[in-house]
Amino acid sequence: MKETDYLIIGNGIAGLSAAEEIRKNDKNCDITMISKEKYLTYFRPKLSHNLVSEFNLESIFVKKPEWYDANEIELLLGTEVTKFDFDNNLVRTISEDIGYKTIILTIGSYPFIPPIEGKEMEGVFTLRNYEDLLKIKNYMNDKSEISVIGGGLLGLEAAWALKKAGKDVRIIECAECLLVNQLDLESSSYLQDYLLNEGFKTSIFSDIDEIFGENRVQGISVGGKRFSSDAVLVSTGVRPSVAQLNETGLNINRGLIVNKNMKTNIDNVYAAGDISEFDNKICGLWTIASDQGKCVGKNAVGIKSDYIFPDPFTIINLGKINIFSMGNVKNYDEVFEDKSLNKNAKLFLKDKRITGGILINNVKLINKLKSIIGKKYNYALDVSSNFE
Repeated sequence: MKETDYLIIGNGIAGLSAAEEIRKNDKNCDITMISKEKYLTYFRPKLSHNLVSEFNLESIFVKKPEWYDANEIELLLGTEVTKFDFDNNLVRTISEDIGYKTIILTIGSYPFIPPIEGKEMEGVFTLRNYEDLLKIKNYMNDKSEISVIGGGLLGLEAAWALKKAGKDVRIIECAECLLVNQLDLESSSYLQDYLLNEGFKTSIFSDIDEIFGENRVQGISVGGKRFSSDAVLVSTGVRPSVAQLNETGLNINRGLIVNKNMKTNIDNVYAAGDISEFDNKICGLWTIASDQGKCVGKNAVGIKSDYIFPDPFTIINLGKINIFSMGNVKNYDEVFEDKSLNKNAKLFLKDKRITGGILINNVKLINKLKSIIGKKYNYALDVSSNFE
């Protein structure tokens, strides 16, 4: 049986960050990473930018192959864990058993598809990994009409990439507006108008009746209206991949529950990234997964580190428009806005403190917005001066 000091399951950004932090603080330990994917850790958020264009996967690797060699990190790619035995500190793969002293679970998440009639039809896709991207590119290469279900960050980025490739794109969002978690209604309406002017079609605040066709997608019915469509890309969020862990003794709610040190209820078992649930929160964001991985790496080698959930932020660039949103922009007492020179800065207040902000075509203020979240709003100053 193979033995290792630290066994990391999954090689997304959480797993890679954990491995990097462990090696930084322990030069002599054994580190082994297991991943079902056959590839080195890559920038997953960049997949949607390359839905149609040609690109080399190696160009979006986070670390080059030589980095793993230099840091003596053993990779078992294209390898799936078939059994977890936390009582005996080992996992089983198809080919071997692997024992460990500490295990870090960064298994990630899977795409959620709503219960839409016709979702199993040929031509319906989700985009979560490189293999998904290859299937989409192959299928949509000669298709002209594409429906994107989901008006969140990844859905909009995917829709934009498809539009740039000359596709006729309809964006379908069941919630009341685009980027419903990041924008207020006014800002979202501004974004929707921009997309309409760029040639997109939109169906907002609309129920999806069915995806229809014979053997493969031929259209989609939304709010009682039928639209032709050659393919459907579903981007409606993710769910933690906890199914394989349900009978292992780990505490699981929606995700794998961890404490402030990213430790589970089993002493030498840690978790980070999309699979983890901290403080009743699950957040499938790249930056959060990276930070949690670093926190896990420190705690795994005995350096106490408490994880604190940051104020969430989102940045999206779609052609001539860029939007930055941070903090709570949904639950507020007051809102103050500055519109000048085709730029927009909006601050949201709760109990007279700045709890959130939205910047449109105003990227120079991003760092300043980050610095004033939580501070009292100065009513004696105008909006712009509150950024100083």
